[in-house]
Amino acid sequence: MKDHNSDNLTWEGTFLSSFDPVKPHWLDDREGIDAMNGEDRDEMREIFKEVDFKDSKRDLSLGGLSEEEKREIALFHSMK
Repeated sequence: MKDHNSDNLTWEGTFLSSFDPVKPHWLDDREGIDAMNGEDRDEMREIFKEVDFKDSKRDLSLGGLSEEEKREIALFHSMK
């Protein structure tokens, strides 16, 4: 990681972009888990299986969100 001084450190440019993306790449591209060793690969497949199952049962409408989730969405959009 590059060292920054006050001249080139900005919230929108350098600082926030260093956290992009905020989630691991394997969440979007599951093919990467095939390169893992056997035990880790099997564990990741089980995790994805559970996540897919829970996602299929979840109410994704606005009314299905908790108050905390609504605040998180508002905070995310306020940072954009």
